Amino acid sequence: MGIRRKSALLGLSGAAKTLDRVAVGLQAGAEWLRHVRFNALYRARPDDIFVVTYPKSGTTWAQMILYQLLTDGDMNIPHLNRFAPYLDDILRGCAPPPPRVSTDAAGPAGSGWNRRVVKTHASYRLVPKGCGKYIYVVRDGRDVAVSYYYHHKRSGYPKGFPEFISEFFEGKVRFGRWIDHVREWTENGAGLKVLFVRFEDLLADLRTSVSRIAEFCEVLVPDAAVPRILHRCSFEFMQAHEEKLDVRTRLTDGIVAENDRFVRRGRSGDWTAHFDERMTAEYSRTLAKAGGLPPLLMSYAPAPSFAGQIPDRFCPDR
Repeated sequence: MGIRRKSALLGLSGAAKTLDRVAVGLQAGAEWLRHVRFNALYRARPDDIFVVTYPKSGTTWAQMILYQLLTDGDMNIPHLNRFAPYLDDILRGCAPPPPRVSTDAAGPAGSGWNRRVVKTHASYRLVPKGCGKYIYVVRDGRDVAVSYYYHHKRSGYPKGFPEFISEFFEGKVRFGRWIDHVREWTENGAGLKVLFVRFEDLLADLRTSVSRIAEFCEVLVPDAAVPRILHRCSFEFMQAHEEKLDVRTRLTDGIVAENDRFVRRGRSGDWTAHFDERMTAEYSRTLAKAGGLPPLLMSYAPAPSFAGQIPDRFCPDR
């Protein structure tokens, strides 16, 4: 191959990478503008519920828990996102605003509350802020990385795990660095009403975790409903109804291949089968640069609920 041809190919390769970066930048800019517009129009209600996570931290699990708590839990629905739509889909006009859920179980007896439930992976800076309730589900960042890798593979990601993990630590994935996302939310600078729920606690004691969520959302749960709620929030049940939970079927109500799992494993510590010494060291360096882990992830003690003071501007009189 001649020198000129090699130079031309290198030039084309460089131009392609530049265009890729420009495209990513334009997409991020468009996403930011959609959030700004939505936030300007958003009118908060005290019974609004936002399920917030960094991807692959237990979003669907939290959705299912709320669906079972706030309704009769019937699975004859086209998709779970009809109950709690993805904020990005609303911003792009791909999904309608969340329906108002009104049941005898929703809120204090006789309250007649109408709940709006939305799920999002938005950073703290971009999330719509108001007087509602926010449930932030957090998971060990190493397990998040593994699950996020398999999520990318389902979408055609061509590289291996070592390449992905470097991109993950550097924040070169959608929604940026896991540690930055978690830290912003745990700092809760605007004093939102946030309940922090750890994925590991859901695994260890589902009953207690569901009770915390119900209490935070002021949902009265009849004793007779508890076995149904716990059963339908199990991984076995969710895997059996995966076509109604999979993010890839949320807009089409379709069915994916049986061996193409969305509800993959639902366990803690899977990272130990994927990380080598270099990855573990890289993880430690990433945390050190960010100032270490938030206190929420330092132990397996029950996670606290941080309910800050809500500025009056979040809840305009209506």
